[in-house]
Amino acid sequence: MIKKPVKETIHSKEDIWDNVMRIKSAQVAEELLEISIEVGETVRAIDKRSNTKPR
Repeated sequence: MIKKPVKETIHSKEDIWDNVMRIKSAQVAEELLEISIEVGETVRAIDKRSNTKPR
């Protein structure tokens, strides 16, 4: 069996930049989600301690 040579892919600077920004955006979104979950848990804990209705 003869293996074909691997075709090299040449990416432009714009392609690379777009990929980096996508990764950064995903990381930021993940961090914001984690923060919002922590805030929600904190609010629920405070509400529970003060015997108030959840928002």
